[in-house]
Amino acid sequence: MPGSRSVPRAPFPFRAAAAEQLLIGAHPSHSIFREAGQAALEGANPIDDMRASRRYRLTVLPRAVAHALARAGERIDKTRSVA
Repeated sequence: MPGSRSVPRAPFPFRAAAAEQLLIGAHPSHSIFREAGQAALEGANPIDDMRASRRYRLTVLPRAVAHALARAGERIDKTRSVA
């Protein structure tokens, strides 16, 4: 189209299927959360842009996943203790 510009697009969010499979039936623990974080790298294809480099995003992803899982576990434990 005349006057249109190509707009870069970030990759779509993805399901970390390897991490999901690792977590199914597993007892929640920090070690399993770390393993799931590493497994989340499978299929990850982050972009390199002005906000963060691809390398940085790949470095942070396992830690972010492990942290999110730990926080979710804490919230579940807290809810169970109140009930």
